[in-house]
Amino acid sequence: MADTDCEKEKRLNYYFYELIYGWATNQPFLEVVKASPGLDEGTIVRMVNCVERMCQHIKGAARIMGDSKLSQRMEECSLLIKRDIIFAPSLYLE
Repeated sequence: MADTDCEKEKRLNYYFYELIYGWATNQPFLEVVKASPGLDEGTIVRMVNCVERMCQHIKGAARIMGDSKLSQRMEECSLLIKRDIIFAPSLYLE
């Protein structure tokens, strides 16, 4: 079954792209939260953690397929995302 562009648009959420980009370009957490009205801090933390895990999975898959360039790129993305308070150890997440 082929998806139409409209159906794809409904399933994809582009709202988080700016949030992740801001975080990856070293914006402080407070600025990222302020730029995301309607989202609480916990949702932002979970989403950033999910994106970082996805980068790790893509990196592993790229390594298995022999695509060292993609693997390196995902490692760089992961390093940009994995910083500060979002990845601090938490009693709630452990």
